[in-house]
Amino acid sequence: MGHFPFFMELEGKRGVIVGGGKVAARKVEKLLMFGPDLTVIAPEIKACVRIQGELLQEDAAASLHFEERAFQVADLHGAHFVIAATDDEALNGQIADYCKTQRIPVNVVDDREKCTFFFPALVKDGPLTVGISTDGKSPLASSWVRREIAEMLPEGLGGIIDLLGQIRPAVMALKAEEAERKVLFEKLFSYCMDCLKRGQKVTAEELTELVGLREPHENMDEPGRSQSRMETGELELTQAESGRNAENRNAIKIGTRGSRLALRQAALVQEAISKACGGIETELVILRTKGDQIQDTPISEIGDKGVFASELEQALLSGQIDLAVHSAKDLPMRLAAGLVIAAVLPRADVRDVLVVPKGGRVPYARGKCRDSRPFLLGTGSRRRQLLAGKVWENVICEEIRGNVDTRLRKLQEGGYDGIILAKAGLDRLGSNPDWESAFDFYPLPPELFLPAACQGIIAVETVQGSVAAGICKEISDAETELCYLVEREALAQLSADCSEAAAAWCRRASSMHGGHSPSVRGLEVPPVQSMEAAYAAFMHGAEMAYPEDSILLDVMYAENRVRLIGAADVAEGGRMARRAAKMVRK
Repeated sequence: MGHFPFFMELEGKRGVIVGGGKVAARKVEKLLMFGPDLTVIAPEIKACVRIQGELLQEDAAASLHFEERAFQVADLHGAHFVIAATDDEALNGQIADYCKTQRIPVNVVDDREKCTFFFPALVKDGPLTVGISTDGKSPLASSWVRREIAEMLPEGLGGIIDLLGQIRPAVMALKAEEAERKVLFEKLFSYCMDCLKRGQKVTAEELTELVGLREPHENMDEPGRSQSRMETGELELTQAESGRNAENRNAIKIGTRGSRLALRQAALVQEAISKACGGIETELVILRTKGDQIQDTPISEIGDKGVFASELEQALLSGQIDLAVHSAKDLPMRLAAGLVIAAVLPRADVRDVLVVPKGGRVPYARGKCRDSRPFLLGTGSRRRQLLAGKVWENVICEEIRGNVDTRLRKLQEGGYDGIILAKAGLDRLGSNPDWESAFDFYPLPPELFLPAACQGIIAVETVQGSVAAGICKEISDAETELCYLVEREALAQLSADCSEAAAAWCRRASSMHGGHSPSVRGLEVPPVQSMEAAYAAFMHGAEMAYPEDSILLDVMYAENRVRLIGAADVAEGGRMARRAAKMVRK
């Protein structure tokens, strides 16, 4: 007849796993997500089991205990469930027999006849749990189905379910028929899924406003103002109703900051639109952001990364512009409601570049300092400051603000011994004879000097569902989009802003050793060579071989860093980002 798949609350329940090898490790890994109090008992508990304790979140409800000794029947007293995972069939049978007499649910690995419950193959994303079982007849088939389902589910679905759960009580309390509430739930779910596909974050507060359970500007003390759109018969969701009529204008208005680099990036978007959609006219609208206006304060003290985006987002919502062009690394973690990143252009060089005056001195790698003088390095990035201190011995970091031209001028005037710039920006600005004669440029290997999340990516923001958003679909680069989504997810999981030293770098494994060989000049022994040697030592001198259809993800937070490898798709990339963030936060 088969086994019915009950879902049970395990938080705080006592579970016993007898066995300390790889099978036990897999069981522990899955169970810890559900918060039980687990005890693992075996004469030898291998590292693959113990590492699960190290990966356990500090605030997790689960607990994990190890007892490295022989099993005793008394160990099963008070257990809510038991898993026998030893390589001793007789012992497994003894455990199963005792559990059956005491009516303790028991699972015996590779022996379905002795099981009173089966351990399912799991797909889990937040509150979403999918369990797959073949009644113990074919674990291989269960694993195949699990992989197929995991590939099918969109990344972030669990977060959407959490949000819908938060708003559900308010919707259920409405004075409306069940059929009407069902229609509203369907519309909410469709809206959330559309936002998910476009990479837009959604909040419970936004959903509440969208359905009218709370008007954005209503006076809650005024009688009758708390009535919802549902109760007045208005079931349609609203999306950034700002009075604009962008679809009726002939030219697509592209919003941009006014620096030379920002204008060049906007021009690249214009060129991409012209190439993909030849008959469409575009025009640039230059806007001044808060970050442009405040030049005497470090970014980390002004606020979050929205200092370079908020004015552009306001212009989008008011209908002043149709597109906003951003350096993706400067985007705030949460976009304004109703806006999405509709396109990313092909990624440029991700590396940072050390810039020094022509023929000037450079910082020394750690352990090789031959100059006691400090090297004054201009950078306001906490990430760059941390990495510079780890890579070079004699560096003192000082804040520096301004666009590329301003920073190079400050360097030339002697305010700093060197500065760090993004190579993508330098490349986009093109060759400059004055720069070539005045400065030496040293690209830094990204494997060691980890780039900022989304560095080198141009992102195009639009109003969700607009004509402009449809146009942007034609210019977006799929490979870059994958890296953008994975790196943004890592930052979101870290809850990191510009006041913290955080980084994320996703790329196809095939690009691991290609495309970034440094071009240095002006020094007999450039600092890059020392850094590459340090990185080679870090990798134990071995050049790794990775499957072609895979991605690498490096994530850094403060002093901690991790590298993961996985399948080259958004779902797997998101899982990697979440796992990496969890590991470095410890």
